[in-house]
Amino acid sequence: MAEGDPSQLRWTLSGGLLIGIRWTGRILKAFVLVVLAAFGLVFLIGVRWMGRILKGLVLVVLAAFVLVFLSNLLFFPSYRHIPSRALAADSASCRDALSPGWDALAAANNNEWTAIDQNGISARKLACSIQHHIMPARNPAPGNGDEAPKSLSYDLGFIEFQEDGKPYALRKECDPGEECIRERSIPVRRQPEGQLEALVKQLKGNTSNYVVVFIHGWRHDASIGDGDVANFRIYAAHAARFVADRAALDDAYKDTKVTAIYIGWRGSRTDETWLSRKFPLIGEAIGTASAVFTLFDRKPVSEAIAPSALSALRTIENTLGIDAYSELPRKKPNRMIVFGHSLGGNMLMTALQDDLVKKVALHQPGSYMQPVLGDLVVLINPASEASKWTAVQRGLWRRLALVNGERRPGKDYEASQVFFRDDQRPFFISATSARNWPPGGRQQLDCGSGDKVQDTENIIVHQIADYDWATHDMFPAFKGDLRPLADRLELWGTQRDPNDECAQVRRSIGDRIRHPLRTAAVFVSEFIRVLPFMQTDPEQTQTIGNLDPPVLGVTFIAWSAGQSVMVPWTRVNDARSMNDFCTALEAARRPMNIGIGTFITDALEYCNSRFDTAFAGGRKVLDVSGDGGESRGIVDRLREMRDTLVSQGVTINGLPIIVKPPDFIRPPQPPEGLDVYYRNHVVGGPGHVMIESIGFDNFYQAILQKLLLEIG
Repeated sequence: MAEGDPSQLRWTLSGGLLIGIRWTGRILKAFVLVVLAAFGLVFLIGVRWMGRILKGLVLVVLAAFVLVFLSNLLFFPSYRHIPSRALAADSASCRDALSPGWDALAAANNNEWTAIDQNGISARKLACSIQHHIMPARNPAPGNGDEAPKSLSYDLGFIEFQEDGKPYALRKECDPGEECIRERSIPVRRQPEGQLEALVKQLKGNTSNYVVVFIHGWRHDASIGDGDVANFRIYAAHAARFVADRAALDDAYKDTKVTAIYIGWRGSRTDETWLSRKFPLIGEAIGTASAVFTLFDRKPVSEAIAPSALSALRTIENTLGIDAYSELPRKKPNRMIVFGHSLGGNMLMTALQDDLVKKVALHQPGSYMQPVLGDLVVLINPASEASKWTAVQRGLWRRLALVNGERRPGKDYEASQVFFRDDQRPFFISATSARNWPPGGRQQLDCGSGDKVQDTENIIVHQIADYDWATHDMFPAFKGDLRPLADRLELWGTQRDPNDECAQVRRSIGDRIRHPLRTAAVFVSEFIRVLPFMQTDPEQTQTIGNLDPPVLGVTFIAWSAGQSVMVPWTRVNDARSMNDFCTALEAARRPMNIGIGTFITDALEYCNSRFDTAFAGGRKVLDVSGDGGESRGIVDRLREMRDTLVSQGVTINGLPIIVKPPDFIRPPQPPEGLDVYYRNHVVGGPGHVMIESIGFDNFYQAILQKLLLEIG
């Protein structure tokens, strides 16, 4: 066979290749069109189904919303105009309430409904306005001697208020056959005397009183079976034990009687106790769902009751004879401590805010500041705007002359150092739980510290702590700030605290697909976080305890001619870490190799070199304390070093120790005064503080005021 033409073969191959490419292009084009059509069809179907799903979700939410309000108004409402514990002492069921008293609850593990079900006590007895509870003595342990243990006892009184602040009158049980109204299935007739008057008579009959008052908060009242009433009885029993132990050592407590006063109001619009008893498996969940939106109307009620509650507490205070005008704290036969929890704390803060501001405004420096109510007021997780607390702080700040930039007379600075006496006792405390741990969340400067103890503690706290979602999330939402709620949704969706900058990990696409609800929660959180017209003032939207404290990195350096680190960098974010720092400082000894003199310039330079060696970022502050000027006498170099540090963003605070005749120091302090010397050559930077210590003995008070001003 003849050999073919190579050029013809080449064109044949080229033509076949072009035809193949053309058909491949058509096939790919058709395939793309089919895929796009399929995706379009799926998208249209998905949009339609998504619309139906969203419509269904909206209907479910609306139905749930309606169900919640119907539950509060029709199905499970708590009593609005009927007290829970208002039976008079001379009622048939209450005649043994004070003598000999009851021990039925001790046998029923402090559960009122268990005691009723066991026929240990009747519901009518538990409705008495004043009750005498007994904790029977246990059998003595072997080897403790022949002395028989004594039982403990305390009185429990109730004061209840209506939603407009009006008090309830006492009720007396009717005799058989007598026509009376029925309240909570008990035939009663109202008395011309209130619960407060009966309680005052009881207190006047005691030689010495130890009074503990508790104002409950949201989702609680004074009804039988309420958890706050049960917990308050436990606290009263501990107080009775404390008084008994003190009486064994101090005769002043020998005749002291413990009286626990429970101030009740309609903090629960849903009868959650009844729901839990009738529906053990789902009652608690139904009660919680029904109560969610009631925070919004219970808070104004707590504020409306505040003046009436304060009036009642003032009456008790006057009955106890607690002298608010005595110059010094002294032993008194009567004591009174007041606790307020949640909206109960808001009630107390609302009632006492103006009194606290006035007390600060009229206080004379050097005198003892007397308590604002009783001996001590404690707010526990108060559901109260932070502005009510900062108003008191601002009033104190206006009275004190601490900051160099104020340029006030020297006598004002001296008066500020003795504004509070050394023996001043606290009389108003707010104790709150943190939103996250450590408070404010871990910051970037914490991530590289390698604190395994802190990481472990963080995990343990999240496992054992109950998250107070009402205070942290619902309260800001009620005030118009949805960002804390967005953080909570993001936490649930990502399983990571959004305020923990050490645990920010991006979720994978596969994880998002496997958990669509969590993905939706994250999307919703991002949406509501950027909604316009939100209230963003933290003093209005955050509660008192949610103004997150700063996280500090602290080191202590001794300086003279040389410098030496006495306590290395320590992370301080809570009482434990602060105690650790103080313990290390107390155990440290002043180094002997730093010489003598006050070489301030070298000290500033050395301290500046210590920044960013253990922690990074954050505000940088130097607190310089000394009893003399620059030993070299070259103030130009000192000012140059000060200005260099200030230009780098460092704030330099001064705590000069002023030595006045007849005391003396060598070399003598600058002729213009060490305070003026520090203002001119040492302190500087944004927000710097200059506090003088008049002598060495007053240094403790000066450093305390500095810390309160800058940190507290």
